[in-house]
Amino acid sequence: MHSKIPVCKILIITLLYMIGCTSTGKKEQPLSTEIPGIKTQISKILISPLAFDGAIVVVEGIAKDVSYTRGITKFKVSDTLGNFINVSFTKPLDIEEDDYIAVGGIYRRTKNEIEAREVRKSAIKVDTLKLEQDSLTR
Repeated sequence: MHSKIPVCKILIITLLYMIGCTSTGKKEQPLSTEIPGIKTQISKILISPLAFDGAIVVVEGIAKDVSYTRGITKFKVSDTLGNFINVSFTKPLDIEEDDYIAVGGIYRRTKNEIEAREVRKSAIKVDTLKLEQDSLTR
């Protein structure tokens, strides 16, 4: 009986330590956390475009085919499977090919386009992740 008390104390202390470590650590949040709208996946919008038509949506993905014309930024936001939605944004943006971004705005099914109200960019580029992943597999 005397040996059970220290074991119980050790288990309780260990448990409290583990709880304390997980609750004090800062959790990384998705880019889209503070953008208003229905947070969804690109594939879900493409499966049911009528359901999302005119809705304010928020998606995350990779910037592709970025172009700037007369103050309008146009690009595609793509997922890892190649599904994409066109995006138009009336403000100048500092995004490039393969930037990981979150886009919030009104989805228009006739153009398969999000009229963006907000665009956020991650600090990490997709190519960087891909190169690091390739070097780890070699």
